[in-house]
Amino acid sequence: MRAGLLVGAPYMAYAILLGLHALIELVDLLEITAGAGITASNAMWWTTLQQNVPKQAMSRVIAYEYASTLSIIPVGAALAGPFGHAVGFSTALIVCAAATITIKVSTLLVPRIRNLELVSAR
Repeated sequence: MRAGLLVGAPYMAYAILLGLHALIELVDLLEITAGAGITASNAMWWTTLQQNVPKQAMSRVIAYEYASTLSIIPVGAALAGPFGHAVGFSTALIVCAAATITIKVSTLLVPRIRNLELVSAR
């Protein structure tokens, strides 16, 4: 799980560069890196699920994961505009990126998550 969070880290940082009005070439480079990182992170996530969730519970776990993840997207979309207008869009990008980083990093504080290892092939 540590590796998955680390390779996905660039995905969490590009909004900070946008908020800081960094050179667009730098943002583009981070976006390319972020795309590769999030793809690798997702592969690790699905592998972890398959190795640690019993087969008879897999569809229920995936359904809960999708329901919780996808149900919050409209809430964020509805709040993004008013929040951006209230604090400024650059500040909103930085605050939201910082919140995402905080949430992701906080998962590493849980020992059972932080120490979860890949099950080697038999």
